[in-house]
Amino acid sequence: MINKKGRWVFPSRWVTKFYAVYNVYCMYVWRPVCELAGCNCHGHATKCHFDMAVFMASGNVSGGVCDNCQHHTAGHSCELCKPYYYQDHGRDPRDPDVSCDCDPEGSESVGVCDGRTDPLLGLEAGRCHCKANVEGERCDRCKSGYFGLDANDPAGCQRTQACIIK
Repeated sequence: MINKKGRWVFPSRWVTKFYAVYNVYCMYVWRPVCELAGCNCHGHATKCHFDMAVFMASGNVSGGVCDNCQHHTAGHSCELCKPYYYQDHGRDPRDPDVSCDCDPEGSESVGVCDGRTDPLLGLEAGRCHCKANVEGERCDRCKSGYFGLDANDPAGCQRTQACIIK
């Protein structure tokens, strides 16, 4: 059947039977070809499997789930970065994710940075979020008028006290 958008749509019983046959063929006959068919692991995994729930959630587009994502990636398609890593927007998505390099003492999330760039969400890949009294690209120094960068201080640094000399 063809739906209103011109796409082929199959009754769910057909889909279930198709994937039962597909999985048998992929497990025994076409295994090397099928392991990455329907999966887009961005070069971060060498194996994947079919998941009916993922298939249904995607609107019957793809049910591929990558297994054991490498290079500090995660997600069904190894499209997400693990905490403390980000995807440099200037690099190929197949390149390994880059370490955040945020100072855990001065950053809000103990060294976690934005994992991707998304202007709508205000995210910038690799950006560290500093505590209130901390600054620097890596959140590694106290703002002017503050001292004592400390991981246990919620604001990061303490205000410098004025000295009165008599």
